[in-house]
Amino acid sequence: MSEKLTQKQVRELLDEWSAVMTAIDKTDIARRKALAPALAAYQEAEDGYDAKHGAKAATLRSSAEGIETRIKAWLKAQDKAVVVAGETAEAVNEVKTGSRVADPKKFFEKVKDRGAAFWDCLNVGIAKAEALIGAAELETISTAKTKMTAVVRMKG
Repeated sequence: MSEKLTQKQVRELLDEWSAVMTAIDKTDIARRKALAPALAAYQEAEDGYDAKHGAKAATLRSSAEGIETRIKAWLKAQDKAVVVAGETAEAVNEVKTGSRVADPKKFFEKVKDRGAAFWDCLNVGIAKAEALIGAAELETISTAKTKMTAVVRMKG
């Protein structure tokens, strides 16, 4: 249940909220300013690391990607659920069941009463409907759902 407020009270709360947000911004700016020297030193050290170790890491990543590509190709060729386990890793072809989809033609044949409950079950795929009857024609029979969203933000 929401608190009963007048518009004047909401304006006062907005001003209070704005002051708090401004204070947060100032604190964040001071924090970034204080951290700048440490971040610069870190960046310099990281650049040195990349120069020293980056090529080796890139070679290792490339090797891992090549091995993974070969394993995935083998898994896809199996076309069934399979698990192969090494000492510290495993390759898995998992069966994942997606959302159920009803065949529209069979649904129409199955349901004889075409009342409101029947029509509530149906949705029209917008992209396919546009391709079938055109965007302008579809627009004449379409509606967009809207909802109210509460937003508190700084102006400007």
